[in-house]
Amino acid sequence: MIQSHQKRRLKDELQMKKIPENAHYLGASLFSSGRRTRDFSFLQDKLEARLKVGICNTLDAATRWFWWNPKKDKGGFLAWKAWEQLCCLRIHGGLGFRSAKKSNKAFIAKITWMVASKRISLCLVALRNRSKYASNTWKAVKRMKSLINKGACFLVGDGVLINVWRDPWIPWLSNFNPNPKNESIPIGPRVVTTLIDVTTNFWNLTLLSELFDANSIEAILKIMLPASPQEDRLIWVVDPKGKFSVKSAFKLSQSPIMADPVVDWSTLWKLKIHDRLKMFI
Repeated sequence: MIQSHQKRRLKDELQMKKIPENAHYLGASLFSSGRRTRDFSFLQDKLEARLKVGICNTLDAATRWFWWNPKKDKGGFLAWKAWEQLCCLRIHGGLGFRSAKKSNKAFIAKITWMVASKRISLCLVALRNRSKYASNTWKAVKRMKSLINKGACFLVGDGVLINVWRDPWIPWLSNFNPNPKNESIPIGPRVVTTLIDVTTNFWNLTLLSELFDANSIEAILKIMLPASPQEDRLIWVVDPKGKFSVKSAFKLSQSPIMADPVVDWSTLWKLKIHDRLKMFI
């Protein structure tokens, strides 16, 4: 047992600070009180605090409150329309409010796009060094893969890196993939460069007719091949310039909820009437 005066002497000579009894290291208590329920009660408090309401939910709640009840600080309010419907695009019958949850997903999708397009970025380097691939951050990035698949498509250069059947490379077709001519066509490892006639620098029409159906051939012929060999690169077809943006990813994630496809909402918003009447309709 070390005496108190010896502790003070060591502390003064080594210039050390006394650690409080409730100190934690890596989430666990440094000193055990003999009651594990009390020592680890802070974990339950943090978990319950996160489950009650998240930051995104708080932001959405504040926006809803301001929209439906802007003149009062307390009390309830009557919501005439569901929040999900108000967050729809105006062309789908909503008001175009940005849901905090979907906005957050759009920002995460930007990181997913950077990974998919193999972009060299200091942000990615820092993220890889800071977080492990099994962390919640990388799991969230992986979950956005389905959203990226809706707008990511290869721009054909030399066709060396693009798998004909697996990779997206035809923007005019569903899922950006061609359809085989019939079920007997082997769907194996074939790259796009094998479909190009090197002598004419044009598509091999004979091979195309053997492999794909008429709709796929028509769509493939719309793809202009570069005059000089270039590398294949991933582009964002949602944007006319092929560049990814958080705004376009957010719009792509928006799906019309209970929207009437017969109603021409763009005509409604162009009517020369009071905005309140438009919202009432």
